Amino acid sequence: MTNSSLGEKIRLIRKGLKLNQTEFAKLLGYKFPTSVSKFEDDKQTPDKDKLVKIAELGKISLDELLAGGSEPPHSEKDPAAAAQDPSCEFVTIPRFSDRISAGGGLVPVNDVDIKVAFRKDWILKKGDPRKMSLISVKGDSMEPTLMTDDLVLINHGHNHLDPQGGIYAIALDDFILIKRLQVVYPSGMVKVISDNDKYESVELQQDLVKINGRVIWFGREI
Repeated sequence: MTNSSLGEKIRLIRKGLKLNQTEFAKLLGYKFPTSVSKFEDDKQTPDKDKLVKIAELGKISLDELLAGGSEPPHSEKDPAAAAQDPSCEFVTIPRFSDRISAGGGLVPVNDVDIKVAFRKDWILKKGDPRKMSLISVKGDSMEPTLMTDDLVLINHGHNHLDPQGGIYAIALDDFILIKRLQVVYPSGMVKVISDNDKYESVELQQDLVKINGRVIWFGREI
């Protein structure tokens, strides 16, 4: 929406967060939704502290919130809506600011850094974009397949091990790792493989390997 007023932007941010006015008011430190209603109707302007908080919730700068004629990022269609809109050629996937380990393990922080756009026609062939995320690789255990700082796209909806195996994000003892998995027949054990030869593979019972999602794409800076 072009030429959005401050109230319209606040409403778009709230709706982008899928909150009603009461829930949004509580986030801002109000007990009742009256103030939020006045803000959205442009009958009252939030004080500076509240404006800063609203901008943070909308993941935009204070200048963007206060500037005329711009639209806050939360007004853009989420992956599900974009996937259903024939006029939209791209779907955005969140990139998390922490890293997923191809080494000794990582406890995920799950803070969204930015969103990266993928072609809708391609990503819908891979699964539900609402169940996907991007994260950077740390460590050398998956070299030369994956290097430190590679960006991997994980389909969390694909949380089962395929018979032919593949590269997965797995949880072991609360740590998230990127490893190649392979079913060992006839025992049914899971072989957890590091592509780097200097790391030994291990075989584990399937119930000990919690699959967080399958790696379906990676990107690398030169």
